Amino acid sequence: MDKTIEDDFKHYDLTPEQVSRIKGIKHLAKALSYELSLKCPNSTESYAANKKLQEAVMWAVASIEREKSEGA
Repeated sequence: MDKTIEDDFKHYDLTPEQVSRIKGIKHLAKALSYELSLKCPNSTESYAANKKLQEAVMWAVASIEREKSEGA
């Protein structure tokens, strides 16, 4: 068994506080995405900006999910 693969696909039981933080991050990212759609022209660049925003949220959520297990 490979620990890295196991950790990459592990299910994390989150605390209510972690869930709240994740919801807060997603709420802010959604607001920024709407703001970008209002202020930026439709273009390859604005599409890329939104995709990078989604990626940033994904990594932020992963950091919250994994914070408990990495200290263990």
